[in-house]
Amino acid sequence: MEKEVLEILNKLENNHFEAYIVGGYVRDYILNRETNDIDIATNARPDDIIKIFNDKKMLVNKRFGNVVIDDVEITTFRKDEYNDSRFPKITYVRTVNEDSKRRDFTINALYMNKNYEIIDCCHGMEDLTNKIIKTIKDPSISFNEDPLRIIRAIRFAKILNFEIEKETLLALKNYAYKLQEISKERINKEIKKGIPYGVLEKEYDFVLKK
Repeated sequence: MEKEVLEILNKLENNHFEAYIVGGYVRDYILNRETNDIDIATNARPDDIIKIFNDKKMLVNKRFGNVVIDDVEITTFRKDEYNDSRFPKITYVRTVNEDSKRRDFTINALYMNKNYEIIDCCHGMEDLTNKIIKTIKDPSISFNEDPLRIIRAIRFAKILNFEIEKETLLALKNYAYKLQEISKERINKEIKKGIPYGVLEKEYDFVLKK
């Protein structure tokens, strides 16, 4: 664990807050894959984080409850309520379990403390073992809320060599038309993170037709 990350976790805990690494870093750590994608989830509010790290240079986005320090994004436990796919209404919550429900896929909802102990609220470890991409919520709700998750599902399936779970794949096909609501810039940015050339054309052409 990087020194800077451990320092952030320790500082939050020393100020009586919970703090965990969450998402891609934890997933890739378990899979023994290299990653530089580090996100921290905490019950500290943005104002608390600013106060604790007042000696650090930081970027603050209170709209989404996050603060970036040393390229590490620290986000307050929250739930997201979607009226549109880009700007959900944010409500702070108290627990890891509540925070986990807002995330996209079970394998990205794993939390790890500074001692490398895993908290799994959504059966993500089981899906990692079975090499499955599965939404946390009902997939129809998940893709309707944020259609960009359709591209993310495909990306994770390809870079990890996982299968998309049956109901998730069906909903992905049914809601591919919702990608019209997402800017080409956001879609292309997601594709560039790791979908191999030609995969959409060959395996997921229904996405391109929508």
